[in-house]
Amino acid sequence: MRDDAVRFRDLQALPALNSARLVGGGAGMDVIVREVEIVEPEAVMTADLRPAALIVLPFGNADGPIHQEHLLDLMLRRAHLAKVCAIVVTGHHSEIATATRRLADKFAIPTLVAPDRLPALPLTVHLRTVVHEPQVEQSRILHALTSRLRAHGEDLHHIMTCLATTLDAAATACTAQGTILSGDEPATAVPDIVSSRTLCSFRTDDTSIAVLPVAGLAGSAALWVAVERADAGALWRGTAELCLSVAHGPLLAWLAREQLTAERDARLRGTLLAEILEHGGAVTSAVAEQAAMAGWQLAGWHVGLHFRLGHSAGLSTFTVDTLARELAAAQLYPGPLVERADGWSTWITSPQEVPADHAHKVARKLTRALRAFRDRRSGVTVAAGVGSPQRDASGIATTLAEARQAAVIAASSGDSMAVRVVQDLGASRLLLGWYSSSAFRDYAGQLLRPLLDNRDKDLITTLEAYLDRSCSAMQTGRVLGIHRNTVSQRMARVEKLLGLSLSQADTRLAVQLALRALRTSDLKH
Repeated sequence: MRDDAVRFRDLQALPALNSARLVGGGAGMDVIVREVEIVEPEAVMTADLRPAALIVLPFGNADGPIHQEHLLDLMLRRAHLAKVCAIVVTGHHSEIATATRRLADKFAIPTLVAPDRLPALPLTVHLRTVVHEPQVEQSRILHALTSRLRAHGEDLHHIMTCLATTLDAAATACTAQGTILSGDEPATAVPDIVSSRTLCSFRTDDTSIAVLPVAGLAGSAALWVAVERADAGALWRGTAELCLSVAHGPLLAWLAREQLTAERDARLRGTLLAEILEHGGAVTSAVAEQAAMAGWQLAGWHVGLHFRLGHSAGLSTFTVDTLARELAAAQLYPGPLVERADGWSTWITSPQEVPADHAHKVARKLTRALRAFRDRRSGVTVAAGVGSPQRDASGIATTLAEARQAAVIAASSGDSMAVRVVQDLGASRLLLGWYSSSAFRDYAGQLLRPLLDNRDKDLITTLEAYLDRSCSAMQTGRVLGIHRNTVSQRMARVEKLLGLSLSQADTRLAVQLALRALRTSDLKH
């Protein structure tokens, strides 16, 4: 714990005061508590009150609600004069009068009322222990967490439940791309959570949060675990950090198991797909059996799907798993996704012959699924291709190849989410050789290097928009929200940097192809 001073906000967050409600004095929540004392109702007028003390006022034996209200008013006035920091009332069952609430607010003395008949003496001893020896309370909480993890700490859901229960907080596990693996959407923005590089805690608005990055097999953080609680103080945050440290071992073990399993399954699926593509209709019974066990169907009519995903923070197996769930939510039920050199492939199978527009129906569902996938994950870009329907195992290679071609064209559009059907590509398929050629990509990099190295990134964005809109400065300005004169000025700078004239048709075509080739390469890498 980084702050040795215990504040009233810390005490309010204790499980012992879960049933208590704050009726006034909220402005004094961060006051430091130095002592905890009991004042019996009959001693309200005579008790010796010490500064910075928290007073426990038991009303279990007081006579009637009117008498209780009168005593609470007297205690607030005496507490104000003695610089008492807070009051906890036990055994009070009636509604607190508005005048009493206002008095507590006026003096900024936090006043908690516990309707249950909490035993005043054990409560006072507990609060006094926390004030003078907060490490004792932290040790109790850590022991409770250790016991829960030992009994139920094997998978992520159980680990998160143990943390949430022990800390009386909301617990969330997410990836760098914002994919929630366990728990609910956090109150704190996900970018603020995944920006943490080490175990830390902080406060945003009225919420205290502790964050633990968990490193994967590659050595970099692949999972972020956050616990949040409203109106908690520094003591809770320090305790939350200790609890996350205790949970770090089980979290590391779970993440390693998940990544090893994912890598093993990916290798097996990749090998199996290679067998299917190589032998086509002549696959052996063993391969067919393995395909069925993997969730693929070889008989029937198949529509290939290919996805090219990109994210500034890199991609994880969890992101691909989330994509598979989004496809299922859109009533698309393909087999497992297989990682390939330029993305992920799979196919959808229908037992009966499909109509001519089947691929377009798949594309419409796919568009809805990918839009939801992209919108929930900041920074993710996705381009997808849909192949034509092909029959049986021999047709799988054809429809997957078509889907890959369509995905390349989709990636060249520059949109954060794009879906293309191979039957709609037309003359665009003639450009596939250019986009996929490493030699042309190298040339594109050399041609555009002056723009790529320039600090003004608006130049390349404006150039793309300008060429995509038939070199119309007015339409480009309208799309980018700038004046057409600004577009013309930027194009003049582009020509000067590149040493080219965009007035020549061949030059415009070469530059546009270069931009699209690099665009598809960016999605790949």
